Amino acid sequence: MDTIKILLTITTTLLLGALAWSWQQQRQASKSAPSVELARIHQQLEELEREEAIMEAEKQLRDLGIAQATNPTSLNPSASAQVELENKAAKLREIEARNAALQAELEMKEKEAKLAKQEGGLIAQRDLEKSDRELRRARQIAEALLMAKVMEYVNDPNTGSFVTIQLVMPEHVTVDTVLAVRRKDGIAGNVKVREIIGGEAIADVLPGIGPFSPQPGDELIVPPAF
Repeated sequence: MDTIKILLTITTTLLLGALAWSWQQQRQASKSAPSVELARIHQQLEELEREEAIMEAEKQLRDLGIAQATNPTSLNPSASAQVELENKAAKLREIEARNAALQAELEMKEKEAKLAKQEGGLIAQRDLEKSDRELRRARQIAEALLMAKVMEYVNDPNTGSFVTIQLVMPEHVTVDTVLAVRRKDGIAGNVKVREIIGGEAIADVLPGIGPFSPQPGDELIVPPAF
């Protein structure tokens, strides 16, 4: 019987401590800015160790009750002790439910924070591009889908300049399609598809501003509309 009283005392102390801490955190949270919500939830989740101690004490009480029930020589706990034990179990279930809710809230807040960061960066990028046309152009070139790659460049005075290319996305390339040679985030020149043979094609080099010589490995994209 003394063992039961000791365990009940330990359980009560731990439970009251956990509930008091939770109440204090809730009061602080109501006064805090949204920016500290994640920290608050993390701190609450750290209290799982304390609540695990409550669960362990509760388990010891249950084990002791089972041992006494199976041992004819042991003393049966009083009715009041049994009621108190059941009340502790109910409180423990309440704490477990609250912890599950906190975990779900933490996951939601982390997702919201990640999304807000991504959206903030995107908005800042778009605002910057509004005042910088070249920056917007560079982004569109860098993000354009790869249509083909240059395999070989031929510069023949008799037949003209042309390239043989390997089609990466043949479903988007047809005869007379104009493709731009992408180098980093800029366009070095343009070629026009003359003939398609299987997964390869021949394209004529179009005249542009200044000399332009395609190189094997150059990436070909559909020129963005600026």
